[in-house]
Amino acid sequence: MSEGQNHSLTSIVSYPERGVGGNNKYRGNCSRELIKDLIKHFKIPHISDYMCGSGTIKDAADSLGVSSSVYDLHSGFDLMKHDVPDRPGFIFRHPPYHNIITYSDSMYSAADVQSRYGYDPRKSDLSRIPDWDGFVKAMNYCVMKQFCALEKGGRMAVLVGDIKKRGKLYSMIFELAKPGTLENVIIKAQHN
Repeated sequence: MSEGQNHSLTSIVSYPERGVGGNNKYRGNCSRELIKDLIKHFKIPHISDYMCGSGTIKDAADSLGVSSSVYDLHSGFDLMKHDVPDRPGFIFRHPPYHNIITYSDSMYSAADVQSRYGYDPRKSDLSRIPDWDGFVKAMNYCVMKQFCALEKGGRMAVLVGDIKKRGKLYSMIFELAKPGTLENVIIKAQHN
């Protein structure tokens, strides 16, 4: 996809060429182009992400001259335990896909986080929750916590997809808490 193209965000979007930004070796990483299109579509002056993973949000925002606030377990912020530190106008949310990809001690060292920030990230890592119901409860706790932190009139974009595992469907789309008013649903399929 060329730098100047913009997708319509009124339907399912596809980014055959993911573009640069973030770390595409960081499994579960979405295309920076999606974030750029969201920023342009909603004319976002500032974007927040409380599970930023490899930093795609910051890379996309920086490329457009937009400010960002990004946090993650690997960098000292535990959404399950810490208060949301700001009053965001726009949040991008891309939760892990249950236990398909384990992040702590796979994508980053839990021991390094514990040494640097004083907590074991494995205890709050949603990707380590073994049972589906426990994962859904934690995922929705995080969604509601962020939604409640939004400034009045703020928006939250959520990127999730359903999971098919050993012939069984686990619907993150169905199970995800949907507070506020739905403006658009962008679906990304995830199969395993």
